[in-house]
Amino acid sequence: TQAAAARYIECKLGKVAELLLFDDMNQVEMVPNYDEKVMEPVGLLPKLPIMLLNGAEGIGTGFSSVIPSFNHDEIIKSMISFVETGKIKKIKPYFRYYTDKVEMDEKGRIITRMSFKQVGEKIFITEVPRGYDATKIYRHLNKHMDADFLKDYIDSSVDNIINIELMFKRGQTPSIEEVETTMGVISSIVPNYTLITQKGVKVFHTVEEILEVFTVQRVAITKRRYELLISDYEDRLMKNNEIIRFIKEKHYAIAEKKANRKDYIDYLSKSKFHYAEYLADMAIYRMTKEEVEKRQLLIKEETSALAEFRKVLKSPALLKQKLIDELQDVGKKLSAIMDDKEKDKKKVFAKGGTTKPPTNRTRQ
Repeated sequence: TQAAAARYIECKLGKVAELLLFDDMNQVEMVPNYDEKVMEPVGLLPKLPIMLLNGAEGIGTGFSSVIPSFNHDEIIKSMISFVETGKIKKIKPYFRYYTDKVEMDEKGRIITRMSFKQVGEKIFITEVPRGYDATKIYRHLNKHMDADFLKDYIDSSVDNIINIELMFKRGQTPSIEEVETTMGVISSIVPNYTLITQKGVKVFHTVEEILEVFTVQRVAITKRRYELLISDYEDRLMKNNEIIRFIKEKHYAIAEKKANRKDYIDYLSKSKFHYAEYLADMAIYRMTKEEVEKRQLLIKEETSALAEFRKVLKSPALLKQKLIDELQDVGKKLSAIMDDKEKDKKKVFAKGGTTKPPTNRTRQ
């Protein structure tokens, strides 16, 4: 069986994924894949809750889920608030490119509106509710043309910037309040924070509950990171010390007297070398004074780093600060990535000359 064409199965990592997903891979649970040939992760350990960044709607295994998207800056501020005070900061949904205020009513519905602006004697639509594409907008406008409230409209919108001029019959220009009352429209969604994993289904009532659970996990991951760093650096120190002893005591010279590699490794193990197999495979040209000096320098650096790791692990306050620093750094880098995307998009528009001239949208 051959794989499908590359256009169907190719997948590339973006900068956001590289920033958020692949740290702490030594903490990720791995399981055999479908044919047990390779190991694959059960799930990665993102620095921010991806589900809340992207939002999601759908039905899986009989459970519906409606999760709006949220701004990464607000997510980070809320997480930091929980780390510092134990109290989560409430956040509101965020829809990219939507410039008006996102409202929450008393029933918990998320409301987005059509916005109007008056410039001189002209009235413009400057924002449309979530879920309104061009087809739906034009259908809405044409309905008011059929009702003889609106004469025509000019859509000068470019990319995600809404700019639709409303044209009325001569002598019948209404006030902006009347336009808002007559033509204004809203869309609403009712959040349903149902999360599904391979372990089961969890229903949350608010986004803040999800953030609390996620932040607690990030604190635990940060702590475990330093535990693993300490273990790793202890191993490094042992290895470098054994290399120095191996060279200084000239244990490499004994290799010539042994019948085979196994006998040599047994000799090193009896000489209390933990890394006997590694030492047995070291190239002879590395048995020098320079190699010893190099390892001594590494020991000095690793000893200093190990002391810092132990200091952090012993202090809950320092552990929390490390997580806060990481979150702030992620926020800055993620904002820079998004800004660069917008700059690249503008360059493409400018290069292609796609400034989209005003288009008179009339009934067919």
